[in-house]
Parts: sequence; C-alpha cells; structure tokens
Amino acid sequence: MLGISGDVVKNLRKQLNLTQEAFAEKTSMSTRNLYRLENNQTELDVFEYMDILHGFNISLDDFFMTFFDNREYLDYRIYRDAFRYNRLYNFSKWRETILELENRALMDNPYIQQCLAYCEVRESVFTRETNPGIYTMDDLEALLRAMRITIKDFDETKVADYLLAIQEPNILIIIVETLCQNGQYERAENICNGLLNNLSIKHRKEYMVMVRLMLVSTIYTAERYNDALNMASEFLVLSANEREYSQVANLLYIAMYCSKKLGKDESVCKAYFIKSYYLTVLQGVETNIAQFKHIARDIFDTELEDLIKWPAVTQTQS
Repeated sequence: MLGISGDVVKNLRKQLNLTQEAFAEKTSMSTRNLYRLENNQTELDVFEYMDILHGFNISLDDFFMTFFDNREYLDYRIYRDAFRYNRLYNFSKWRETILELENRALMDNPYIQQCLAYCEVRESVFTRETNPGIYTMDDLEALLRAMRITIKDFDETKVADYLLAIQEPNILIIIVETLCQNGQYERAENICNGLLNNLSIKHRKEYMVMVRLMLVSTIYTAERYNDALNMASEFLVLSANEREYSQVANLLYIAMYCSKKLGKDESVCKAYFIKSYYLTVLQGVETNIAQFKHIARDIFDTELEDLIKWPAVTQTQS
C-alpha cells in the first residue's frame, strides 16, 4: 500500500500556515512523530493522510484521483460513507454500503478493520430489541478484540504507554462507558487516568476534555460525590485556562448533582444548574432543554422559566 512521505505532509502544513505544534494539535499525531515524519524518518499510511485531509475539510477528489490508483481511492470513499452512516445510526445504509468493500484491498488495512469492528459493535448495541444503547460485558469483549487488531497485546492497565491513533482513543472511551454501565468503576477510572497520562494524545485538547468528563462521570456514578465535585471544579479551571469549553456545561451539570447529593447550599446548586443551562443554550443543544425543564421541576420544585430568573430576583429582593 502506498505511503505518504514527510515532504507531502510538510507541504500540506505550510499550505495551511500552521506550526508543527498547531498541526499536531489538529491531527492524531504527537509533535515528536510529526517531526520524525517531516524529516522522512518514517512514512504515513495513505488512509491516515486521507483522514487528516478530511479533518481539515480539504477536498480529496482532484489530488487523489491523479496521485493514487482510482480503485483504491474510490474504495476509501465507500468506507468513509459507511462510517458516516454508522455514526448517524443509519445501520441499514451502513450495512448496505459496507458490503461493497468485500474482498477489496482496503480491507487488509488493520486500522480499517478495527474501525469496522467498532462499527459492528455499535450496530449490535443500538439495534437490539432489549435495552438498545446499553453496552453489555459481551460488548466489552468485542471492543477489546477490536483494540487488539492494532495493538496485539493490548492491556487496559498499560493505556498510558501506548501510541494511540485513528479510532483507538474513541474505542477506549466507549470501553470506559461500557465499564461504568456494568458497575466496573475502578477499571473505568484506571483507563481514564491512563488516557490523561498518554503522551501521544495529550496535545488533543478537545479529546482530553472529553476524557476528563468521562473520569468525573465515572466517579460520580460510583457515588463518590465529594471526589467528583472536587475533580469537576479542577477540570472547569483547566478548561477555562485552555479556552476549551465543549464539555463545560456537562461538568457544571455534574457539579450541580454532586452539590445536591452532598447537601450544599441551595444557591450553590442553582448557580451550577443555571450556568450549565445557559452554556447549553449558547452551544445550540436544543435536545437538552427538555431535560433541564424536567430537572428544574424534579430537583428544585419550580419551572425552568422561573428558576433562570432566580439570581436577578434574589438580587432585587436583597
């Protein structure tokens, strides 16, 4: 299979006017690996390079139709379409599309095999009649097998030591979710800590914020409310310092619940709730508004419309 030289990657980075650090942050490689690549000490798999271009919203057609074998590129396009259908829960279209790749050279790539194995687990989980969307311990074993396609001796206690790429970090996040759903909180917490200490993904801020949220969620679900509240507060500060706000609303949400469980002052709980609500609105996540309305009634015994006026009302009365 064709490899991509460091010169091609370097030219792309310069065309995008990015430093090595900025380019590495927006891709799945560390700055050290990018340096080695650009100095032609290693090559990049063609499909990894395609994913990088896809991440930068760069059209692949003109370049790859002339630079690569047309059949190979068209196979990749089919794979990307299939993956997109799976992410959108359109499993009938996913299955129909993936059948087009049978016996194609693309299927020899272990990262493609891993991605498809992960997608098959998702299809199984979200199409089953009993408890759809809930991962079982059998699903956990299937996810671990998917990890071992690219990391033959994968050991969940050594997550911090692996060079993670492509779908591996995402599969580990689902493994953490699966462990939590099955009461395996210590294992889930250990994997989260391993991810947070993994040097190959530390430069990916958005991903690290997601792992932080998963860690706080794990500890909260294990009913260690004081630890979860302290960690949520710590991660909120880190998110502000890094100007990475994608999971702040969720961290505030958990902080509200922990404060309630710990019997904190009602004003503290309301402050967390209201901040989480407004951030959710600003982010345009309309599907969560109904949940906020339910919580306002269930937790604070009031309507959401009245609750979000609470700070102003309190200030006027005082």
